[in-house]
Amino acid sequence: MPRRRLGISCAILRNKALFGSMFVHLTS
Repeated sequence: MPRRRLGISCAILRNKALFGSMFVHLTS
């Protein structure tokens, strides 16, 4: 199921971006 896999990878990327922005906000 490529569609499901794509959705999961998208969610992971979104979580990574959110975590990264939070980390930058905390460090700066």
